[in-house]
Amino acid sequence: MFKRVGVLCLSIGLLVGVRVGGQSSPGLQPRVFALREAKVVIAPGQVLPQATVVIRDGVIEDVGPEVKPPADALVIDAKAVSYTH
Repeated sequence: MFKRVGVLCLSIGLLVGVRVGGQSSPGLQPRVFALREAKVVIAPGQVLPQATVVIRDGVIEDVGPEVKPPADALVIDAKAVSYTH
């Protein structure tokens, strides 16, 4: 369920200023992201309307409406973002 993260990770990279191709902007880059209030479409007719998506080291770690962002996460407001799996 959590294997297709390329588009989502690219979107996060663009949001935090990471460039494609392994190059990053100067300074410390976060390794954990939490997208809050994201609309996650699991399958046709199966939607989590206000979920939190936690991504650690490029891998989706947790998804759900009750998920809390980890203390070390860069929290991104994703109200206008939809992720279709």
